[in-house]
Formats: sequence, structure tokens, C-alpha cells
Amino acid sequence: MPNALFRCDGGARIGIGHVTRCGALAAALEERGWRCWFATTRETAPLLSARRAIIVPAGSRGAKAVARVVSAKQIDCLVVDHYGLDAAFERAARATARMVVVIDDLGDRPHDCDVIVDPGPLRRVGHRAGRSAGGARLLSGLRHALLRQEIADLRRGHGRRRAESRGHLLVTMGGADPAGLSGSILAALPADSETGLRTVLVVGPANRQRGKLVGAAAARGLEVVVDPPDLPRRMAAASLVITAGGTTCWELACLGVPAIVAVAAENQRRGARAMRRAGAGIVFEDTSERAVRGIAAAVRRLARDHPRRRRMASAGRRLVDGRGAARVAQAVTRMLTARREGERS
Repeated sequence: MPNALFRCDGGARIGIGHVTRCGALAAALEERGWRCWFATTRETAPLLSARRAIIVPAGSRGAKAVARVVSAKQIDCLVVDHYGLDAAFERAARATARMVVVIDDLGDRPHDCDVIVDPGPLRRVGHRAGRSAGGARLLSGLRHALLRQEIADLRRGHGRRRAESRGHLLVTMGGADPAGLSGSILAALPADSETGLRTVLVVGPANRQRGKLVGAAAARGLEVVVDPPDLPRRMAAASLVITAGGTTCWELACLGVPAIVAVAAENQRRGARAMRRAGAGIVFEDTSERAVRGIAAAVRRLARDHPRRRRMASAGRRLVDGRGAARVAQAVTRMLTARREGERS
């Protein structure tokens, strides 16, 4: 049985996207018989739900600790998903692992690895030239978007449902919302009676403004849910979703749910623009007051524009099929099998 160790972090400052997509890949590997562990900081550990975290020092200081785990657990594949780590960490942490897989949708630093997974929209040809010592295999594009299996299951189960058959507006700005957008968007939104949609605010598990947001939603008579275990089902059932950029965009596209996207961090810009080009989302590229007013205006327009919502839903489903984690898991498994066979021969 092969073993994988994931090195990723999440929290109030950086959000939980790295943890979510690593969890998706871990689940896909486990479906293929792997055992998976997570090496994280103490702040990240509570976000791993049922997974047991191995606590390591933050940043490059944790390389030696990760290397010890790799040796102790007889790790075959080390997976690194962290914007603050690069080739130096990967070399120091590799220890006895047969493979190193890096998840990197920025492309702004060198790596020493066997596989680079860039799960965002395709970049320009040659973008990654010289980024990896030894010539890593590149798995890029939305075919490799690392989405939870539940998203793919819901896509199959719901099929091409008509957008107007749903009846609510979902606001979900990620697991942490470090930009603090939830409150300003909530204050600007039109009343439910104006849109005909019931507004539901989702507050993520690492959001430090939880109490304030719950109070603001209650003051307006709106439903608010904190870290709901059934968030994918809530998204699938929505008529329209307001979200930050990132993995949630691809989940919504896969489900065929029209999205209004606010770019809350620079690393979200490329994906948000791809959503706009495909016709799957309306995008606001900053978090200014003007952008918040624009989001509210877009809600007013789309709430009554059923044909456009149907077109956005269809465009999203064409963009992302939800099988990315399975493709990456299959590629990594095949590569490991080939290496093991080569070692025996």
C-alpha cells in the first residue's frame, strides 16, 4: 500500500484553499489504495476535520521535521501545496520519498520535484520553462482542477437542472474571507423581496468576523450558516452564488451554478478572468466600495434574468468536469508503479 504525505497550511490569513484541494487529492488517492497523512502547522490542524495532523514548524524551518516524517512513515510521495515553499524546501524535505508532487497555480518560484500540478486555466506555452530541476511532468489546466468528489457526484446527480428551479442566493466568501468582504456585500445586497431570492450567508470555519456577521445577518432577517457540512449541496441548490475567486469558482462551474466573483487576492485573478471569458461568471477584479455596489447591481439584474443564468450554468459545466483529482491521482499512481518496477528490475 503506497503512502503519501501532504504539506499544506490554511487559516484566517491565507484561507483554506490549499487544505481543501489537498483533501480532494488525498481522497482520490485513498480510493486507489493509498494511505495519506498531513503535515501542517498547529493553526491548520483544526481545519483537517477527521484527518489527523502531524504538527511541523511553519515555512522552510519545517523541512527537517517533514523529512523525519517521510522516513518514519515510509512515504512514497510527498505532496507540497504552499506558496511560501520552493525547491530548497522540497530538496531538504524529500528524504527517502520516491516522488515529490508540487501543487502550484502561481508559477512564480523554482521547484525540485517530479510532478507539478497547476490546476488553474492553461497558461502561455513555455511559462514554466526552467521552473523545475530535472524536468518535472506538468499536469495543467482545468482538467486537473482538484475538486472534492462530492462535487462530481452532485454534478451527475443533478444533471442540467434549470436555473430558475432554485430559489436562493448564496453568499460564500471562502473559509476565512481575509479581505473581510462578507460584511460589506451583505450590507449592500438588495432585499429578498426585491430579487425574489432568499439570501443565505455562509461563514467559513476560519473567519474571524463570525460573531459580527451572524449579528448583521440576523438584523436583516437573513439566514446565516457557520461552516455547514453540506456546503456543496447548498451550492448545487442555489439560483446564484456570490463568491471570492479560487477553488469555489471551479466547484460552482462544475455544478452549473451561475456565479458573481470578487477577486480578493492576486492569485485569484487568472481563474476569475477565465470564468468571465467562458461566460460562467460576472467578475469584479477588486474589493472596493464601487465593486461591492456593482455586485449588488449584478444580483438585481441576474435575479430576474433566467435565460442568462441558464447560459452561465451551461458555460460553467463545459469549463470544468469535476474529474481533476481522479486524473492527478491516476497519473501519480502510475508513475509510482513504474518507479517501483524500475527499482526491482
